[in-house]
Amino acid sequence: MERKGISPRAWIHWLWIIFMTIVFVPHSVAQVDTASLTGLVTDANGAAIPDARVIARDQETNATFQAMTGADGYYTFTALRPGLYTISVERSGFRREMRSALKLSIGQRARLDFTLAVGDVAEVVTITDEPLQLQREDASLGNTVDNRRITTLPLAQRTWDDLLVQVAGTQGDPYTEQAGGTASGRTGGVNIHGTRSLMNNFVLDGQDNNSISTNVQELSTQVARPSIDSIAEFKVITSQYAADTGRAAGGVISVTTRSGTNQFRGLVYEYFRNKIFDANDFFSNRLGRKKPQRNQHQFGGNLGGPIVRDRAFFFADYEATRIRQGVLRIATVPLDAEKRGDFSASLGDELLFNGQRVPILNPDGTPSGQFVRRGQIFDPRTQVPNPRFDPSQPVSPLNPRFIRQPFPGNRIADIDPIAARLVALWPSPNLPGRANNFARTPGISDDQDRFTTRLDWRLSEGNDLFGRYAYSRRDRFVPGFFGGLADGTDTSAWGRNEIISHALTIGWNAVLSPKIINQFRFGYSRADAEAKQEPFGQGSSSDFIAGIPNNAEVQGGLPGVVVSGYSPRLGSPDFLPKFQRSEQFQFTDTLSYVRGAHSFRLGSDVMWPLRLDYLDVPATRGRVSFDGSYTQFAGGLAGTGAPLADLLIGWARNAALANLFIVHQRRYMYAFFAQDDWKATPHLTLNLGLRYDFGSPAYEAGNHLANFDPEAGRRARTPQEALAALRLAKDGDLADRALVRPDHLNFAPRFGFAYSLAESWVLRGGYGIYYNLIDRIGSEDQLSLNPPFLVNYNFTSDAFTPALRLSAGFASDTLSPAKVDVRRVQLRAANPNARTPYMQQWSLSLQRQFGRDWLTEVSYVGSKGTHLMTLRDLNQPLPGAKPAAVNDPDPNISFPARSLFFPYPAYGLIEYRDDNGISNYHSMEVTLDKRFSHGWTTRVAYTLAKSLDNSFEHLTSGGSNSFPQNARDVRSWYGPSDFDVRHRLVINGIWELPFGKGRALLRSGVSAAVLGGWTIAGSFNFRSGLPFTVTQSGDPLSLGSLSTTLPDLIGDPRVSAPTVERWFDPRAFRALPNGLNRFGTEGRNILRGPNFASLNLGIHRRFGLGAETRYLEFRWEMFNALNRANFGLPNRDLQSSSVGTITTLAGDPRVMQFALRLNF
Repeated sequence: MERKGISPRAWIHWLWIIFMTIVFVPHSVAQVDTASLTGLVTDANGAAIPDARVIARDQETNATFQAMTGADGYYTFTALRPGLYTISVERSGFRREMRSALKLSIGQRARLDFTLAVGDVAEVVTITDEPLQLQREDASLGNTVDNRRITTLPLAQRTWDDLLVQVAGTQGDPYTEQAGGTASGRTGGVNIHGTRSLMNNFVLDGQDNNSISTNVQELSTQVARPSIDSIAEFKVITSQYAADTGRAAGGVISVTTRSGTNQFRGLVYEYFRNKIFDANDFFSNRLGRKKPQRNQHQFGGNLGGPIVRDRAFFFADYEATRIRQGVLRIATVPLDAEKRGDFSASLGDELLFNGQRVPILNPDGTPSGQFVRRGQIFDPRTQVPNPRFDPSQPVSPLNPRFIRQPFPGNRIADIDPIAARLVALWPSPNLPGRANNFARTPGISDDQDRFTTRLDWRLSEGNDLFGRYAYSRRDRFVPGFFGGLADGTDTSAWGRNEIISHALTIGWNAVLSPKIINQFRFGYSRADAEAKQEPFGQGSSSDFIAGIPNNAEVQGGLPGVVVSGYSPRLGSPDFLPKFQRSEQFQFTDTLSYVRGAHSFRLGSDVMWPLRLDYLDVPATRGRVSFDGSYTQFAGGLAGTGAPLADLLIGWARNAALANLFIVHQRRYMYAFFAQDDWKATPHLTLNLGLRYDFGSPAYEAGNHLANFDPEAGRRARTPQEALAALRLAKDGDLADRALVRPDHLNFAPRFGFAYSLAESWVLRGGYGIYYNLIDRIGSEDQLSLNPPFLVNYNFTSDAFTPALRLSAGFASDTLSPAKVDVRRVQLRAANPNARTPYMQQWSLSLQRQFGRDWLTEVSYVGSKGTHLMTLRDLNQPLPGAKPAAVNDPDPNISFPARSLFFPYPAYGLIEYRDDNGISNYHSMEVTLDKRFSHGWTTRVAYTLAKSLDNSFEHLTSGGSNSFPQNARDVRSWYGPSDFDVRHRLVINGIWELPFGKGRALLRSGVSAAVLGGWTIAGSFNFRSGLPFTVTQSGDPLSLGSLSTTLPDLIGDPRVSAPTVERWFDPRAFRALPNGLNRFGTEGRNILRGPNFASLNLGIHRRFGLGAETRYLEFRWEMFNALNRANFGLPNRDLQSSSVGTITTLAGDPRVMQFALRLNF
């Protein structure tokens, strides 16, 4: 039940916020969705002209705005709607000068100077050329994607995700249906200047558009995603944004929706794809399989125009997408003989240890006369202590502490009946070999409906009001590798998803005087996301493993069965089913004030309340894992044992189970800022700003939170004392409710400069601090997922005693809060003194204009991340074999043994959120831009970069595992970021062929009819390979499930000519044997995956229908036009039979799309 009362301290807190809001006039996003224009008015001798009247007229709505020049000759317009303007300047004694077709873009701070000639004000000098805008007013880096590029470039998904990576300093792979998403299985994930993909700020019409869900369950980083044809402009600010923007430490992606104008304009369209026009993918071709199914329709339209001419306007847009597509799944499954317990074909040569053969011992410790062979399996049920063990010597295969007897003939005769039922669900191999020996082509379905409407109303001169509402619904099904009960899905982004979102924004711009403008925004958004496993509702997990509760809300399919060496798992993901329901309110306002050479902006932003109710609990249907420890030679000899054999005898190394618990998370944020853009000299502009950000730690409506107290935890000796040592949330101040102290020191200075070296040269640079108020790493708010609210049983045993026997199942009281043994429960904890993560960014760039149309910029950008959030096992034991006493149920026996290995002996796994992450980034960026003229435009962006960190993204599937090898030394995990791309090149362009009516050549006749109206558009994307780390499955060092095991590096793993069969040399790595008391020697992300390159092309033909704005357009678009096979990362598990091979694609094969668009 949600608490109703508010403490007196909380009332004082909110009264202070309201007071500051009134004093400073609230805000955060300020000019993100509008533009400003400034300039200097002089006479022919260069002297400033004061008191000149400057008028800006919106050419589409006839709205006019006025400004007066000051004593220094400067004028400034703030809060102008992006679009085309006519600017005129008049002053008695001078001729009136007018500039038409001036295009202002979203977030732009443009400058336009005038030189007036002496004469009669009735004389008008009109200049029609649009000036190319050098950025002479601010230091921000990024790019604006105008409406021409938005609507003309071939976009594979027809969303702004396709445009995000067209900007220098960004990194992100395209969405691919083959993978069910991007690298993270979600859209909107892009890394900007060394920041995590979930650290960006998405802004829609000036309001926050970011998902606040714990794991981006909406399959998008944004709440609302209007169709591409409803967007007016799109801007990516990658660095050095002003103090009026905050909340996140990465880039700012700002989108403005279209408005109606004085002309009725409409569009109806249909986009169509079918497999008959597409190429087959690389792996299907290789296996002789037919092209997967593809049938895609995207249709919709929009209409905009005046309600009252020059006064009120409307715009409405609808789009629907229907996708049916087959995807190739390649898996590694057991051989049929092995599922029957027959491992005789796996027997190999005799193994050596330190150059000696390893004898198989009789139960009395004497040699049996036989020697251990590769692939041999041993029966742990025959295990006895070795009476001849020499305690003065290290444990080794030649001095084992225990003795096991081999299975006769390497065959298991007495298979566990539960295991027999489970392995029978695995499909038989349908491809040769032991690795990558099963292929299936199931079908994806993805249905979306999106609706956006906007109203603009000019209440009076200087008072403008707008409202925008966006709705979307998405129903998506991504099948697993096997289907049915077997499912075969590792990621909770797959399965059946239903996502519904609503987003409302209301904005009011008021001109209080020629020098003062106020902007108010209100925003509300809601997102409901629900995901279920494919076999939801089909049977119960307790049908296979006893003791799993039967709960209709989560049941369906198998418990998760993870067997090392076979990929994917048998069964469904741990975190399915799940749901999240988020709701956000935002109030912002900005006061802009121009005084002389200073342009001030003051404001604040209040986001309250932020509500999130979610079910996101692991293993509610149970999970068991098998790694081969129990059928291995008891002396820990690598090359013996088999994970599947462990399953067949029913001995699990790890077992997990959790009860059902729904969290009602609450939080709020607010910010204040002051910004001064000061024209210090006619050639130098300084951007000076200071921002204060506050984001509350997450708390729970019913105070259902518990945090681990390290000091109290060290004193606990029994499970009862350990449970009592947890800190529970209570009514009181924010720290009492959140169990984490709020950080009130988030002051963020911003400095930038723009210096005009000459008429066509500008030098720009700056420095800023940017705080990340919501850091989504998968455990940022999960203190609710602790006893006594959630019991998350997660137990990894030693290599001698199983965590669970399948035949016995879970004990009936496993999830009883009254009988919780915290040594076998996963806790989630947070550093109560953690600081807010922040990035420091600095840059220096040189901009040069060539002629009338060309602009180039060379930039250096650096960033440093501090206090980045990380996850680790706070109770990670020392590596090495543990005595059986550590798992003894009697704490009097287990505590002394555990105290030798565990920092907190009375506890088990402690997933700890800390603020010890760091990052470092440096890049050189080159951009070449030609504006549209003479029928063509192009943009080239190249980035040379290096990104290092120890703070991985837990919600993405990069090249290194989420948890560090050594949890006691997170800095040892420092290395190339998972998204470290050294080279990235993007090129896009549009070319209207110079033939036909209105073009340079063949303007009439048959030739014009045939050759006229053609346009070619395209984009090219290249990046060098992503880094990855080779790992070792299982738990040979007995560290628990929240650790990554790295093998020893004993050679050079690189190969001269890598292929999909052998991308790296696994022989350069040596697997760690069970019981080793040190970590592996491999470093993080030392290898690189394949490069990526793709060319997208579009050929358009326009057929006029009378008026210039009325035409029918045919489009033929090709994505990956050259059909280049772009491969994913290789299998990195050294224990897998398919290690080093590649079976996935990072992009789709060539796909063709046809479209008809009727514009009127």
